[in-house]
Amino acid sequence: MLSQAAAPLGSRLLLHSAAAAAASSAAASAPCAGLASRRFGATRSWGLTAGPAVTAAPSSLPLHLRNLHSSPDSHHGSGAVTPDPSSGGAAAARAGPAADADPAATGTAPTPSPGRGDPGFSPGWTLTLERGIGKSYGKEAELQATAAFRAEVFPDLPIATTWQNWVKAIRSSLTTPPAEDPSPPFTHYATRPGAQKVITVAANLRSPLEIEQRVAEAAGDGAEAAGGQRANVLLCVSGSHPVRTLPGVASLLRSSLDTLRIADRLRQRGYIPPCTQLWVVANPNTERGAGLLERKTELGANAVLTQPPLDWEAYLAWLEDARRRGLLNEQLPPGNSRSTSLSSSGSTSSSGSSSAGPLRLIVGHPMASSAANLSFWVSLAGCGGSAAARQLVADALRAEAGGKEAAAAHAAAYNSKLVEQVLAHGGVAGLHVMPIGKASKALALRMLAEGALPPSV
Repeated sequence: MLSQAAAPLGSRLLLHSAAAAAASSAAASAPCAGLASRRFGATRSWGLTAGPAVTAAPSSLPLHLRNLHSSPDSHHGSGAVTPDPSSGGAAAARAGPAADADPAATGTAPTPSPGRGDPGFSPGWTLTLERGIGKSYGKEAELQATAAFRAEVFPDLPIATTWQNWVKAIRSSLTTPPAEDPSPPFTHYATRPGAQKVITVAANLRSPLEIEQRVAEAAGDGAEAAGGQRANVLLCVSGSHPVRTLPGVASLLRSSLDTLRIADRLRQRGYIPPCTQLWVVANPNTERGAGLLERKTELGANAVLTQPPLDWEAYLAWLEDARRRGLLNEQLPPGNSRSTSLSSSGSTSSSGSSSAGPLRLIVGHPMASSAANLSFWVSLAGCGGSAAARQLVADALRAEAGGKEAAAAHAAAYNSKLVEQVLAHGGVAGLHVMPIGKASKALALRMLAEGALPPSV
């Protein structure tokens, strides 16, 4: 991320006001959760919003969300921002979501919990696959065909994730018409049959109503009513809009905690199925301890996807703290040396589980194909200041100096070793494979074929 010098307070407030005004100019809510969805066209919001916006007053909302906001105990529409868990003002925000609506009062029967074989059920070791959107949509077909991945994760990206690309996008929008997006709307993203569909819900610069809109469209009845595929899982994140990197601005915007709280409230009140899983993210390279992860668990998170552990010692320290807090539900693949030894001592289930915490840890794997690819991940994970992460890039550059064969051998060894290290230290329930580019996808296919990447069980 581009580091910015601190802006004067007046400038920061002016920027926030401009962002809010731009968001307010976007399109009104589309029907969902029981009504057919429609795809929104691009909005001229100067790149400050991501996805369709919902800024209508509660009286003009679709009925299913209007009822939510007319509820006497509904408080999240007040516009309050969730304080950072480390701040002094966080204590007041630690109360849990409102209680479930009474099914008898609403006249709706509770949805049964998913059973084994249902996409909403995760019985054991899990591989998840990062899917491409836009021009990259559908390019993971070979990996999907292996049936190794229990879940497929679709991102929720802003117009740009860096200031440089944001400026380029704005300039381009002033001179050329928007390019046609070859991918379908997110309600129609399709997974391999039987795989969980994971839709990311990013706060970015969205208002609470806009976050509700994406949650309801992704996991409500509207996706299927319109011929799409309902999300089994919502991945609740803060987002990567460059405005969030400005000093002080993030505290004025919604966070992953707000996104998670909103999704859980809609789930509890029946606007999305109660079996919808809520996943979150973590960055062990930069988070000193698992306190934030514990807070997300308290708000209803079922699983956590992490950035790749590029700073290994930082990852181990974070992992140990998560263990100490009793957060992790370990689900190692059968046949793994650690799960085998634990099973022989009678401490695991048939799937290899050795602990019964509330959260499934799914560790990110970059499928690094080159030094440049590793540099990208080091930058994305925010660990450019880590000597260990920089050493990974230096080692890859040294291998590349020896020719293509040496570089390919080094990449294969690094990726296989990372899987071995993650499994050896335990605490995990799966790996999140993020193959960016053809070379990375080929690496993942090869590791699956060779048994170096354990498939879902």
